Amino acid sequence: MPQAAPKRSARPSASPFADNVDYPSLLGRPIVFLPGLALLFEALRWWNVGASSMGLGLSGLLGLSGLSPGMENVVVAALGALFVGVNLAMVMRLKLRWQVYIVWLELALLLLVFFYSFHLSFDFIRRKIGFLLSQGLVMTLYISVVSISLASLFALVGAMAKLSSNGVALGIANFYT
Repeated sequence: MPQAAPKRSARPSASPFADNVDYPSLLGRPIVFLPGLALLFEALRWWNVGASSMGLGLSGLLGLSGLSPGMENVVVAALGALFVGVNLAMVMRLKLRWQVYIVWLELALLLLVFFYSFHLSFDFIRRKIGFLLSQGLVMTLYISVVSISLASLFALVGAMAKLSSNGVALGIANFYT
């Protein structure tokens, strides 16, 4: 008489790496994002984000221009890190879809602020837009052709070296890949 196959449990064996449903999210742990905020604070302070030498600077916008330049940097860096931390905490409480929407919106706003910080001459751009786009297109195509050609050449040489019985060629090819 054939033996019956052993019964399998309805639930597959739980692996700690199968999913992270039972674990708190990584950003929910202060041990993860507090050092990041400290690094952000130090980077902002090091870049002198509050310095009055930047024209009006962030400290002028925040009404901190009466402070010493070193203290301006510390206050602006602390406010920046605090803003990032509060923003992160608020966004992480939303549903995933809304988190993505808000992050995209914030990144778009950051890109606009970055773009407008260059004080570009829009009149010049409007007059020369055709020339600028054509030059950009030609340069992009030129760089693409050269890059693809060189990459194909390197790939061909690397593939031949990988098939080689020469130890030096094989060692270089393995190191490269």
